[in-house]
Amino acid sequence: SAFSGVFDGNGHRIENLKINESVTSGSTGYFGLFGYNVGTIQDLKLEAINITIDGAGTGYIGGLVGYSTGSINQVQVSGTVKGTSYVGGIAGVAEGSLTMVSNSADLTGTPLNGFGRVGGIVGLSKGTINYSYNVGKISGKDDVGGITGNNDGSSSIVRNSFNAGNITATANAGGIAGVQPAGLVENCYNVGMVSGGTQIGQLIGYFLNSGSTLRNSYF
Repeated sequence: SAFSGVFDGNGHRIENLKINESVTSGSTGYFGLFGYNVGTIQDLKLEAINITIDGAGTGYIGGLVGYSTGSINQVQVSGTVKGTSYVGGIAGVAEGSLTMVSNSADLTGTPLNGFGRVGGIVGLSKGTINYSYNVGKISGKDDVGGITGNNDGSSSIVRNSFNAGNITATANAGGIAGVQPAGLVENCYNVGMVSGGTQIGQLIGYFLNSGSTLRNSYF
């Protein structure tokens, strides 16, 4: 069941979290310290985590939480996170808000099919990310970004954030967002290396339509 309360770490840290699972074809899994969050998680450090998820099913994989529609504030993550798709240093998918979070974990997405969606903070973002940063190395197939792999939706906003981690992808790779179908990136910067095949950008790899906005950001 989803976490729906308030988890306040009070500045404490959790070390050496290890998750090694496989998602079978036709099934869905949510992986992280929390699987699914609809509440509030704040003021916590996760250090030296080691998460590896494989299999033919759909996995939502984050250092902190697999899927979040709630609030995440002042969380730091370090270690390694490896998965198939929807891989994020903080959250695999986030529809809520993330504020003052950071990732230094190395992230790898290896999808069996479809898009990888790997992001330093969030693999797929449908909410807001503010005052956050990534310094971890990120690699994947498609939709790979320093902050979010896919900034998806008119209400998806990344503000006041930066990436300093190196990014490698086959396509749709960006220093802030790998792909942006809509939404806003504002007051952000990237100083990490971005490399790969097609649709590679220092800020956003691929703008899908005119609903996307990039403002006051640099590399």
